[in-house]
Amino acid sequence: MLQAFIITLREGVEAALIVGITLAYLAKIGRNDLRKSVYAALAAAFAGSIASMLKGCRGPPAPAQSLRREL
Repeated sequence: MLQAFIITLREGVEAALIVGITLAYLAKIGRNDLRKSVYAALAAAFAGSIASMLKGCRGPPAPAQSLRREL
């Protein structure tokens, strides 16, 4: 459990660095109009992650459950 937490934390830090670098680069080249696109992509990625998590929390698909009962 701790290992999964550490990996998730590391991936979150990496994602934050990528977003920060992207925003800093856009500011440096004077393209602040593209910041909305970065934030929209960030929101879409967050929503997709939450949707994947919720789908995964429902358990294994029905055929796997029926096989488990037979064993």
